[in-house]
Amino acid sequence: MRNVPSALSETRRKSGMLLLRDLYGDALEPAMNRLFPLLALVILAACSGDDTDTDVGTDTDVSTGTEADSESDTGASFGFEGTDVTVRVVGDIGVDWRVSIQKAVLGETFAINGEVAGGAASAEATFTIPDVPESDLMAIDNQEGVVYFVVLHDDADGDSLVGDNEIIGVSARVPVLFVVGVNVSWLAADLVIDGDPEIGELSDGVDLEALGHRDSVSIEAAWGDNLVDVDRMSTFSTAEVGSGIAAGRPFDVAVDTQSRFAVTVSDPLVDTRWVDSEFAADIGLELLMGLRDVDDSGSFTDGDLKTASVCFGDTAASLVYLPPTDLSFTTMLFAQLFGLPTGWSVGSTDSNDNFVILTASEALDLDIIAGDGCDSL
Repeated sequence: MRNVPSALSETRRKSGMLLLRDLYGDALEPAMNRLFPLLALVILAACSGDDTDTDVGTDTDVSTGTEADSESDTGASFGFEGTDVTVRVVGDIGVDWRVSIQKAVLGETFAINGEVAGGAASAEATFTIPDVPESDLMAIDNQEGVVYFVVLHDDADGDSLVGDNEIIGVSARVPVLFVVGVNVSWLAADLVIDGDPEIGELSDGVDLEALGHRDSVSIEAAWGDNLVDVDRMSTFSTAEVGSGIAAGRPFDVAVDTQSRFAVTVSDPLVDTRWVDSEFAADIGLELLMGLRDVDDSGSFTDGDLKTASVCFGDTAASLVYLPPTDLSFTTMLFAQLFGLPTGWSVGSTDSNDNFVILTASEALDLDIIAGDGCDSL
């Protein structure tokens, strides 16, 4: 058995799975303000892959936009015809909402330029992406294109405008204008956590869903064998690795191993326990564990021994907290890829070592295993 800081010294190794940087590898290493165009270039590269469903470059399979008149005497630039996009807003949103389609363009600030595509009273609407000037194209190898993000907003202030902190959902399916030579296609790229985006037909439309907010989360766990050294259950934050014990633990309770362990966490996680990331949202990751209260202090101290792990299957379970105070594009794209609501969730890893969010019923079906057991975060 090891004391807690020693036992958890490796947690940072896998907490990186919670960062957008790890979704697409080294391409996202530069500063945060380059996230969007770099992500767009990753998508464009996927569009040119040999395994795409659309044979870009053949007259029969490529939807060729109207190549706008070449530069005229007025100086108008060469451009490409826009397209209609069917957007389906799914789920019970519960708020007044608007939809925007925003394009990632290379520029001095590398910012996303937002353009309100309109609002709709129904759950499905068609929006028009306007004609695309040649100056908006981004290039990778011999391919060029523009990537668009479909965003759902809560019009909380009723001004019918899109505010960055009103974002409540970002579609993981993104429209792409893809250009190879004289061939022009409108495609759809489905962003995934691990691997290249999957390319499909934009005519299938885009689903847009608000991920919602969870004020609280409940977990239950059955006791395994040989747990005589467990007298407390608590959590350890990745924010504490290398920086010492921090206040504000979600729970730290004495336990009786004869009764099934159950706890509900409802207080917001204090910001000193958030993991700071320049690439994605600040987030709290709290590993669940059983302890022996060596100094009989009645609370978590750095001298306590970690004696048990809380597991979902054969991987460690953790509490995840996404602060609801930052509803920015970055935060919500990050959340969408993981199916992560703001507030509290329970996370684990799947057989491919990808971080996943457990359902409410799965969070009530955990196991407590003696020793380091299932620690894999």
